[in-house]
Amino acid sequence: MPSVERDNAMAQRKLSESTGGSGGPDSGTPVSPFPGSQRYTPIGVLKEGNYGKIELIVDKRSGVRYALKQIKKDNIKFKDFHREIVLSCELSVHAAVVATLPDTFESTDAYMMLQEYAPYGDLLEAIPPQRGLDEIRVKSCLAQVAAALSFLHSKRLVHGDVKPENVLLFDKDLTVAKLSDFSRTRRRGSLVRKNARSIPYSPPEVSQALENESFALEPSQDSWHFGVMLFCVLTGMFPWEIADSTRSSCFEEFTRWQKRKVTVAPPAWRNFTPKLLKLCRKLLEPKAERRGSVSQIHKYIGDSWLKQPTSSSPPSRAGTGAAAAKRSPLGQNITSNAKEDGEGNGSNDSNNNKTCMDELRDKLEAHGVVTRTNKDLRRQRTADWVRETCVNPLVDPP
Repeated sequence: MPSVERDNAMAQRKLSESTGGSGGPDSGTPVSPFPGSQRYTPIGVLKEGNYGKIELIVDKRSGVRYALKQIKKDNIKFKDFHREIVLSCELSVHAAVVATLPDTFESTDAYMMLQEYAPYGDLLEAIPPQRGLDEIRVKSCLAQVAAALSFLHSKRLVHGDVKPENVLLFDKDLTVAKLSDFSRTRRRGSLVRKNARSIPYSPPEVSQALENESFALEPSQDSWHFGVMLFCVLTGMFPWEIADSTRSSCFEEFTRWQKRKVTVAPPAWRNFTPKLLKLCRKLLEPKAERRGSVSQIHKYIGDSWLKQPTSSSPPSRAGTGAAAAKRSPLGQNITSNAKEDGEGNGSNDSNNNKTCMDELRDKLEAHGVVTRTNKDLRRQRTADWVRETCVNPLVDPP
């Protein structure tokens, strides 16, 4: 039996044991409805949407607070809910994965699961629009998310929906952050249909697919989601509307830089250090087979990610904030703001590049490497070399 199936079977047995062998999600029979439960006290709604809602409840005996995730039956089949609860419970053994209890409930219109309560909400809520979070907290948070994703990938699972909304925070410094929402998690290679959710996070191979077209889930897609999220958290904006050069000028500009057709990164990326840009190149490689894994972030944790702003330089943040864009339709404002941010900066970039090149030449020459050459002298040396090495066809060999 494959390891994932064995793990799922073990999780199902645990769920069955915890519910006395009946009424659990593995039995196909709903557990007693939550409204009739005498153990928990509802406190209030934490989040609500078309999919359902998340409610804060308290255990009457222990006083521990939990998040009760309620999914409308119109939006999910029981077998899909069963898969999510089994996977969530099994993956809870990892420290960077939100803990899910085996207790499940059902009302007339929703299925419910219990998870640990994150008092500081999700990562999206913590991102200041058009500014982003500081480097220290971003590193702390994303290193944990990367560890959780690596754990999933080691079990041949793909999360399928990595974004700030699915990262829960347990303190203001982001020293404890956990990956959540495994509703779209599937085994590697599973075929799923394209939908319109999370368009800015979707990789090119998904963005360019037709609506309802099937594609295979691969860890490389999580890597792309993670790379886009990295940009969002540091800048407070989306890098593009969609990863399709024919539909987004921002992505077309990024692709030209990614393919090294231009040497200067797009305006929105210029506050990133060369080390971070190198990491972004790996995570946001358009060709899925060449894309780096999320675990590569650990190689760059000790490096500086953001350039230190100077007193004379204007702020480089521009575009639509990640939080603001989430609450409003994606539109021209992302593209237009990115273009405005690039205007008027050409001369400064040229001067900075010239200064950097001069400093590099000085360092190389200090080690005996000559980078400045006289063109006339180089031309003469080339001509001498040609005369010495070529054989005159009019002269017979001795």
